[in-house]
Amino acid sequence: MAENFGVVVIDENGRIIDYSVPTTMPYSLLKEAVSLSYDIYRTVKVITKELGYSIPKNMTIKLDSYEVTIFKRYNRIVIVIIYEEAIKGSVKAVREAVVES
Repeated sequence: MAENFGVVVIDENGRIIDYSVPTTMPYSLLKEAVSLSYDIYRTVKVITKELGYSIPKNMTIKLDSYEVTIFKRYNRIVIVIIYEEAIKGSVKAVREAVVES
């Protein structure tokens, strides 16, 4: 399995400003990762503000098919999406059968 990653920069309102993702990344995964990351960022921001703490420098969320790291840079939110992709048509395991005659 090949490991791929993409980087998305959004503003504090959740709008995508810039992104760099491989062409093999499914658009549905990109949308899901960005919306999930933005929701988690807003939730953590509100909770830490209510408790009187500062927001963590970075947050990493691991899911079944991908991993997302979120951090803030100036007034932008940077999202790094790391996902695994099976190469189409590749053989995952090769088993040899030994036939004795």
